[in-house]
Amino acid sequence: MKISPTEIRKKSFETGFRGYEKKQVEDFLEHVSQAYEQLNQENLELKSKLQQTEAEAKRLKDVEDSLFRTLKTAEDTGASIIEEANAAADQIIEEANVSAKNANDYADKIIGEAKIKA
Repeated sequence: MKISPTEIRKKSFETGFRGYEKKQVEDFLEHVSQAYEQLNQENLELKSKLQQTEAEAKRLKDVEDSLFRTLKTAEDTGASIIEEANAAADQIIEEANVSAKNANDYADKIIGEAKIKA
């Protein structure tokens, strides 16, 4: 049952023989009403803060996800670059070996021809 501070203030009671002191009841209801109003306001403020905190948590989670994706992309790109560099290095080494063999073969041919002429 939801009750407002105004309803607490305006609540009236029947008086009977030797009933409660009316002024004390009114004072107490006023006190309860103020306390209830304060708690109600505090509750609204806490709900607002909770919404802000949840929104901030979601924003931070989105940032975290974005950073994770960026890091993953960087790792994948780095691995790809290393793989390509290794393949290029292997190709250069192979070409150098072929060139060296061709140079040796040519040198051997020239030496062989020189020996024949000599």
